[in-house]
Amino acid sequence: MTFILGFAYTRQVIHAECGGSLQSYLPRKDGIVVAACLDAQLNPRAPTEILCGSGPGVRQAGDLLARQTAPIPIFIKQAANRWIYQGWFQITDSFTEPADCVPYLTGSGRDQATISRVILLKLI
Repeated sequence: MTFILGFAYTRQVIHAECGGSLQSYLPRKDGIVVAACLDAQLNPRAPTEILCGSGPGVRQAGDLLARQTAPIPIFIKQAANRWIYQGWFQITDSFTEPADCVPYLTGSGRDQATISRVILLKLI
């Protein structure tokens, strides 16, 4: 299956195509992040910026993605189990220093303590 830009997909379809968790916003399979399923309220500049949370599993997924050279498909949540395909994105930069992350928090409703990393991406 090929995802169609701007079309909506369920997490079940994304999982069937990409693998990984049905719940994680950065589902992983075999040690790689296989997609990003982002909530625009928590990531207001998605799909070109991802604000990684600070929980242990989330931090680990963000660390994996930051080191990854393979592009990923990105989906933005439109409604419950309705994810809009944005295209394939490549990681261009990543930072973890709080002072570097702060400018990216604007509009997210999140504070520095809840973010472990910011990942920047570009459409390929």
